[in-house]
Formats: sequence, structure tokens, C-alpha cells
Amino acid sequence: MADKIDKMEEIIKKMEINHKSDVSDLKTLQNLIKEVKKSTDFKKKNNKKSESESDPNEVKKTYGITEPKLLPPNVYKFIEEALANKKLSEDFITSNEIFVNFTNTTLVARTKVNSIIHNYIKTNKLYADKDKRSIYSPDDKLKELFEMKEEEDLNLKNIQTFLKRAYDKFKLDDNKDKSSDEKSSDEDKKVKKVKKVKKVKKEKEEEEDKEEDDDSE
Repeated sequence: MADKIDKMEEIIKKMEINHKSDVSDLKTLQNLIKEVKKSTDFKKKNNKKSESESDPNEVKKTYGITEPKLLPPNVYKFIEEALANKKLSEDFITSNEIFVNFTNTTLVARTKVNSIIHNYIKTNKLYADKDKRSIYSPDDKLKELFEMKEEEDLNLKNIQTFLKRAYDKFKLDDNKDKSSDEKSSDEDKKVKKVKKVKKVKKEKEEEEDKEEDDDSE
């Protein structure tokens, strides 16, 4: 009987040892899992970062005033004349690719137009006061571009408002042209419809006249 008890106690001890070993192994596995997760998250972050930096020539999407667009005719005219009359600084021209083969089809962002106007003011020293360079003394070309009234002043704070006015005028004129085109198109359709009706009526009359001639014979 004693032998059986000893044997049972021995088995229990072995089970306890195995249990401790299993617990230790389990903790080791848990620690390994944590390390692997950390490593995976780190790699994911690095991959995202490297993907964003992998292509230095990748063109970023632009919207609104940062999106290159066709220039309104009045804005294009102002820039073209400024280039022809050397009213922009040489450094500014050579550092901007838009001036290479500059035409009315060149796409220019409004932010770039803003910098062109500021360079124009700076190059031609169109300041109302040398010590206050935020207040401008616009020449005839700027007044024409912004359609300025006699009582209006130009300064750093309102120059964007005037530039928007120049762009809005182009949109207004463009919409007028479109509506005019649509109107003329509708009129053309009406004229064609009337002509078609007249043609059908004439053909019908000719057919009736022919039938009468046949009956008379």
C-alpha cells in the first residue's frame, strides 16, 4: 500500500514539474508574439513612410488656387506685356518654368499669378511709401488688370480680392459666351425645324397636285 502511495506522490511531483514547465513555455510564447507584433507594426510604418518618399518625382494633386489652369485673357495680357517690357526681374523669370515658351495655353496656378504680381510691384517699385511696403501705388497696367476705381486703394491685404475680381470677370464673360452659344444653338434648331415643316408641306402639296393631274387625265 505504501508503495502505491509513493508512486502516486511521484507522479504528482512530475505533473507539477511539467505544469511549471508548460507555464514557462506559455509565457515565452506570449513574449515572442508581442515582439513579433511590434516588429510587424514597425515595418508597416516604415513601409508607409518609404512609399511616400520613394518617388521624389511624384506629382502631388492640386486643388483650387494651387491647380494650374488656363489664364483669363486679361491676366495673360498683363503678364505677356510685363515680360515683353521687362517689368519682371530676370532672376524671377529664369527660376520659373512657366515662362519657357509662355503662351495663352500655358497652365498657371493662381498662387503663381499672385507671386508674378508681387514681383511686378517689387521690380517696378510700386510702393506708396518706401518704409511701408504693404501699401502699393498701382500703375496704369495694374489698374487696368484690376479694373480699379479712382477711390480704391491697393495694399497687401486686399490684393487677393482684386485678383479674384480679375478671375471672376473672366468666368462671367465665359458664362455669357456659353449662354450666347446655347441661345444661338436653340435658334438654329428652331430654324431647321421650321424649314423641315415647310419642306414636308411643300412635298405634300406637290403630291396632291400630281394626283389631281392624274385624275383629270
